[in-house]
Amino acid sequence: MLNSVIGQYEKLWLADFFHRFPHVNFTWPWADSHFSSVNIPYFHTLLFWTGVFVGWAVIIQLLMFLYICCICCKKKKKKHREVKCIRCFMAIFIFVCAGSLAVGFYGNEETNRGMTKFITHLKSTTGTIRGSLSTIDTIDQLSTRITHNVAEVKYIFHSSIKNKTVSRDAIELIEKFVYNTKQMRDYCSFIRQQTEHNRLDTISALTTLVEPYRWIATLSLFSVHALISLLLLIGMLTCSRCLLIFCVLFGCLALMLIWIGGGLYLGTAVDFGDLCVNPDNYVKQQTSANMEAKVLNAYLKCTDLREPFAEKYNAALSAIVRANSTLSEALYMASPYNMGIKLRSLVRKIRLEVTAAVSNVSLLNQISGCSFIHNNYINALNGICHQSLIGVAFMSLVCGIVGVALTINICLATRASILFAKSLVYYPVDDTDPFLPRPPPYSYGTLPTAPNDPFQVDVRRSYLSESVAGSEETVPRRPGQYTESPPPACHTTDQLLEFIISARHPDSLYADWFLRERFSAANKLG
Repeated sequence: MLNSVIGQYEKLWLADFFHRFPHVNFTWPWADSHFSSVNIPYFHTLLFWTGVFVGWAVIIQLLMFLYICCICCKKKKKKHREVKCIRCFMAIFIFVCAGSLAVGFYGNEETNRGMTKFITHLKSTTGTIRGSLSTIDTIDQLSTRITHNVAEVKYIFHSSIKNKTVSRDAIELIEKFVYNTKQMRDYCSFIRQQTEHNRLDTISALTTLVEPYRWIATLSLFSVHALISLLLLIGMLTCSRCLLIFCVLFGCLALMLIWIGGGLYLGTAVDFGDLCVNPDNYVKQQTSANMEAKVLNAYLKCTDLREPFAEKYNAALSAIVRANSTLSEALYMASPYNMGIKLRSLVRKIRLEVTAAVSNVSLLNQISGCSFIHNNYINALNGICHQSLIGVAFMSLVCGIVGVALTINICLATRASILFAKSLVYYPVDDTDPFLPRPPPYSYGTLPTAPNDPFQVDVRRSYLSESVAGSEETVPRRPGQYTESPPPACHTTDQLLEFIISARHPDSLYADWFLRERFSAANKLG
């Protein structure tokens, strides 16, 4: 991968889809749809799409508040134990919400992987640039030391060679050596000027800081909605009014948060779409004005691995080779004059420094070539435009679906909490308990014989309420009278109703009245 190019960036259809969204701000003028990180009107267009979701959330909250008030304040009718239709619809939307949240969790992880990939390759690009700058600094230091040592050689030549002609020629060769060394340094300085870029560090640091908080916040938001869906399901299955009311109260707050999250992700998706449609244009806007267009295009396209500094590298290497040959020629001219150990020591140092300079220039040619930076650039774009864009689009869609499903579930849960009746609990009672409150003495189990004319009988007066004056001990018991507590009132009412109907007067008004009263009492009991 070091000497090859992974290919070119390919645009996804999602980028075009979000790029075609209307770019308007809150005052309704159309703004430029090209991605920009410093353009305030463009930033307002992203806030506009976030505001669309927030405005929709406010409207939904107001309508839900009115609906809940109407449901709770209207006249309550008789309660129904069976609310199968509401429970079925609640189950459907709970599972829709759960399935959407599963897609949302996937989108959150996909976005995180894409941003992590972007940060990794952005830091790799920064490391490559820093490596090239460090190599250039090393070459500068070598050039400075070579110049200093050559100046000492020049002084030795001037003081030791008595032949003025030879001295002049040798010194000219040394000055030519210094010029070639300086030319190599200038070529490397040009490379420094073209590759030094501090904005990458700012982008990398900001993305590294924000992404973990975004991932945790989104994970928490989806987890809260998953918990609310689970509690709604439990409350629906157990007919728990308290649990449903709890879900309604906290669901309203969670609903507002999910709509705000959906708006933020929709604005982010539009932002990513604008970037991914033409990323090269944004990179050209962010690069330094000192960088030549030829150098930038070489890094963005990388059609030739020798670019963008092939000419400068070759010139620097040629300058070093010429300097080395010039030094050899100068030493050859000065060799008959036997200038001693000091000159040989300086020449040895200069040779080592020239060899190190050649190695560093070759290394600079390798690490500052277009293949490293271009591959990191393509991988970073794939992280944002092929992974993070898909994840953000999923989360924006999921927030909308979950918001609608949760809104319907809150309305259904409000209605169901009113319709769910409290279960009647029967406790066993010891009838022989002397402290058990007892009714007045009854004469039950028998009824008078049917009169000749039922219309002369005041059946509204309970025969069972008649009692003989006196204490319970003085009341004579009839044959077959029970010693335990009387049966429920409905039992006696059934016997009296059978008596009225047995009079064989189907058109009796009192019979109809008793039928109505019987069914009314039965409905009230459950």
